[in-house]
Amino acid sequence: MASIVRRRASKLWTAFFRDQNGKQYCRSTEETNKKRAQKIADEFEAAGQKKRTLRATRRVLAQMHELISGSKLEEVSCRAHFKEWLAVKKPEIGSRTYDFYEASVNKFLASLGSRAKDSIAEITRAANKIERRDPPENTSLQS
Repeated sequence: MASIVRRRASKLWTAFFRDQNGKQYCRSTEETNKKRAQKIADEFEAAGQKKRTLRATRRVLAQMHELISGSKLEEVSCRAHFKEWLAVKKPEIGSRTYDFYEASVNKFLASLGSRAKDSIAEITRAANKIERRDPPENTSLQS
């Protein structure tokens, strides 16, 4: 069971919770309301008790962010990120450089296909899996 404590000279509650191996952690809830602080502490412990995938961990963090701030955590698609990046770069660079950047972005997004609508985190995770694969056998003709 997670517990909360308010330390001296602080208005914020601190959570104490254990992970699945029994190791104890201490984290600030960044909360002044005791009920919300306890709920956050319980979420910390629930997250620590389970082995979670990255996606599940992000979902828990998004829920906690919404609970604390009252606003949803936005996920930006890869396509939206690069379009925004191009818009920011446009006034800073020459027209030929912009054309080159735009063509490069369009080729990259085309290579992603339907995955361009996914968040950058999802695409990065897939790229990391590809990089971890063993390289192909050496097929050179040199002896």
